[in-house]
Amino acid sequence: MQPGSFVIVLTLAHAAPDLALKVLEDVPAEEGRWRVELINGGRPTGPMTVCTDAFVDMKKRMWTGVDESEVKGCEPKVVANTSKKAEVTVECGGVSSRLVFLKKGKADFELRYHQEEKQPTMVARYAYVGPCKEGGPELEMDADSPMCRQLRAQIQQMGPALCATVEGAARTECESQIAEAQKRFAEMCGES
Repeated sequence: MQPGSFVIVLTLAHAAPDLALKVLEDVPAEEGRWRVELINGGRPTGPMTVCTDAFVDMKKRMWTGVDESEVKGCEPKVVANTSKKAEVTVECGGVSSRLVFLKKGKADFELRYHQEEKQPTMVARYAYVGPCKEGGPELEMDADSPMCRQLRAQIQQMGPALCATVEGAARTECESQIAEAQKRFAEMCGES
């Protein structure tokens, strides 16, 4: 993404609930689990399930400290709003972006993110799965996905030897952080 696009995506994500998009009418109002698959754009991750409950607080934290001047005048504008398709544009920091929601099923969407008038920068498929699992991970990926394979290789290199050069409380903290990272990986990639 170009510089400034992060702010544009934040603006759209922050405003989406207030836009009253008809394409989203069948989606339960509460947060929940969404199956996401990146079709193109970005690094392939394989299908994943995201618990959006956890991201409500993350969204609030992401807006904490954002300079209002960065987003001033970046209000999203709905240019199409039907039960099958919604299109939202935003001009921000000299960058024009467009987000297109295409309904594929009752709670199944294709989301296309465009910068300027170019082909989509990112295309992803979203399907509502249901409520989040109590105490479950924020993000789950297929154990054999490209992202889990990459994480598995990194996690395997984390071990006691990584903390061997530090002593005392710093070593205990190092070992604790490694154990926590290994636990999060196991939950996220279904290896618990």
